[in-house]
Amino acid sequence: AAVWATYWWSSMGRFSIRVRLTLAYVLTFGVLLGLLSIGLYRTAAARLYAQADAQIQDGMSAVRPLFSVSNSQVTWLVDKKVSESSYLLAYAIFDQQGQYLDGSALASVYNLGFTDAARRTTETRTPIWETRTVQTNHKLRTLNSMVTGSDGRTYLFSAGMLLDPAEDDLRQLAASITTLLPLVLLM
Repeated sequence: AAVWATYWWSSMGRFSIRVRLTLAYVLTFGVLLGLLSIGLYRTAAARLYAQADAQIQDGMSAVRPLFSVSNSQVTWLVDKKVSESSYLLAYAIFDQQGQYLDGSALASVYNLGFTDAARRTTETRTPIWETRTVQTNHKLRTLNSMVTGSDGRTYLFSAGMLLDPAEDDLRQLAASITTLLPLVLLM
């Protein structure tokens, strides 16, 4: 970078010192603004994804007491349609072999299946997050965790939601940054 800066400065010899200093200032200011913009975007992305993760965890905590599992049979303690309309999550319950037992209507819409991350969750018994693309370029964020049934066996409980609202906000932020950055540099 120092060699390039020295070359650039020497090649600018045909311009006055005032023009060279102004160009150097604008270039330095542009680099700093670019780095600030990247930091802003990454911070916003981390915050939006953390909010989505919190929504998924809250939804799982709210839905989990509404069903019971025993001998690979799911019994809903309330009307399942109430839980589906109250919590806008796709959720599914699987046995340890990956056999689908029950879930929300959104589980089939979002293709909330027994993925590799779900398999790792059953093997390690630790919750695992995953983000994957479903349908046509929609990102689905999913948390896979184990639940213990009344029969003492463990089952996989997966819940997820589309990241479309967060992705839309990030696209708007990126568009704003790419529009404003050149205008600020021009000023």
